Amino acid sequence: MATVAFDDQTVLWNVTDPTHPARIATLSAGGSGLRGQEFSPDGRVLATGYYDQVFLWDVTSPARPRLLRILDAPATSPAGNSNAVPFSPQDIAFSPGGSILASATGTDQVTLWNVTDPARAYRLADVDSPGGFTQALAFSPGGNLLAVLTSHGAVLVYNLADPARPVRTATVRGLLDRARYPDGHTQPDEVLCAACTPASYAVAFAPGGHTLTVVVDRQQMSANSGRDTIFDWPVTGSGTLGTATVDARDVADSQPFIAPGDRTVLGSPPDSHAWHAWALP
Repeated sequence: MATVAFDDQTVLWNVTDPTHPARIATLSAGGSGLRGQEFSPDGRVLATGYYDQVFLWDVTSPARPRLLRILDAPATSPAGNSNAVPFSPQDIAFSPGGSILASATGTDQVTLWNVTDPARAYRLADVDSPGGFTQALAFSPGGNLLAVLTSHGAVLVYNLADPARPVRTATVRGLLDRARYPDGHTQPDEVLCAACTPASYAVAFAPGGHTLTVVVDRQQMSANSGRDTIFDWPVTGSGTLGTATVDARDVADSQPFIAPGDRTVLGSPPDSHAWHAWALP
């Protein structure tokens, strides 16, 4: 397992016995603003995404991780807002076959990298996703589709039949307007708590790839009060979306995460040492 240390370093753990995890190694890359990390499907490569770079590590021998390549992937701020640098643990993702890595770059852009040979990884294409910073990325189980979720509440789907020339096949905006607070309103009657964020997001394709799911968490009044609104769209093999079904659950998820290949949401309230897991409807 890989976790984030407070000094922007990645720590590898042996969790063969989950009740007694053992620290294996610390990856010191020298980057700043560690925002996400992802193992390749075969577990041999770990990608760590910083604000301006992506590091590819050979973790075949976890006790002796070896840096393979550094990719230039700056996440720049909008003009006049130097503090608006995105942060999300889900803005880096490997395709199911492990040959493509998607990462958030630029102001509202996603980059696809060819990582078939991680030591010689190179940029395949830049995918513009208008409407805010990328908050989460997800490949379909077949690897032919990529879903991008933005901070302004838009989800975009791209067909990757030719990964060097992604084609946008669907765009849905206005998810924030449809995601409600625990009292059922679109805006709270009182000011949000200081620890609350405007919204948190998760995105994933269901097993089989026929459904695209987005979870939007809105918090209200206290760090322990929130609501997850769940959007499910039927999705075709080419990447078009049908009509969404909408459901909700009153739970506070600071950074919700949909377990890969599952229909389980993991989340934790802000400033909490507790996690909860719940099944999507």
